Amino acid sequence: MASDMRALLPPPAAMLGSLYGARSKAKSRAHKQADTLREFRLCGRRQSMRNGCLTTPKQPSTMRLIVSDAGHICSYCVGKFMGHLRFALAIVLFLPSICVALTTAKEARTMPLPALSQKLLGESGAVMIDLDRPRFERVLEPVRFYSHATVTGSQFGICGSDWVIVDFDDKGSVEGISSERRYGVAGDIYRAPGKWSYEESGNICDSVKSTRNYFPAPDAESALEIALYVDVISGRGPFAKQKFSFQCEGMCGPGRKVLSALKLGDISEARLIDCPTSGLKFPSCFELVVGRDRLGPFPKHFRIYGSGYMNKIVISAVKVSVDSTLE
Repeated sequence: MASDMRALLPPPAAMLGSLYGARSKAKSRAHKQADTLREFRLCGRRQSMRNGCLTTPKQPSTMRLIVSDAGHICSYCVGKFMGHLRFALAIVLFLPSICVALTTAKEARTMPLPALSQKLLGESGAVMIDLDRPRFERVLEPVRFYSHATVTGSQFGICGSDWVIVDFDDKGSVEGISSERRYGVAGDIYRAPGKWSYEESGNICDSVKSTRNYFPAPDAESALEIALYVDVISGRGPFAKQKFSFQCEGMCGPGRKVLSALKLGDISEARLIDCPTSGLKFPSCFELVVGRDRLGPFPKHFRIYGSGYMNKIVISAVKVSVDSTLE
């Protein structure tokens, strides 16, 4: 079964190139990314088995890989993805070596990035450029990896990155792997269509040194719209001098001061919301959450109602609610 399934999958190198954009491919064509919260979790109970096998349950969006681990089983469920499975499959192909390799807190804190990412993510680790290590000695906390920036599609100036978190059990075995797609501004997001090339876009994303400040978005097009909306609200860019209605509930502070808290790198969550009936053509509306895990006047919820029709950014209203978190 394993060999049969592997025959259906592209070779690891080709698949990784497809996901992260082998340099030449990233420059010649774009990869449209869907909403990509992807998750791998330890599932089911341990069983006995001599040889690894790959099974596909009835749900087409789910895959389970079972491999032997010194007489035990590493069983991973690939959860429902809201987009492509390329990163998922890349990890799945290398789960046998991931399951077998135990990790200590010292290794997670001191092992060089290339060696640690290779150990925990297999060949997929080659695209990681940064990581968050465990903070305390002898405590094996989750490790977060940041992939290099890649072209996302026809959104010039926007690059994508995968944030991958590896969780461990008490023995140091990989217990779960989750990956979230993030986006960042790396170029002129106001460049008109036809005034740029995918080669230029690829070069811009290739030059990015860090993706730590990237923000979540439902997809690449939404990421571009969110970045443009935040510019307008912050008083930047060619569409900044426009008026929009403003409402705020909770610990808002004077006037519109709370709007200064909306920064791309501080966004914890982003989702599409329904747009009210208005005169806007093809409106796009979002709820952005800032400071989900922070104490004080957080989280802050920003509901933005606007449109990017015909490359003209218009915001009709911004509604904010500010909560209070004490502990």
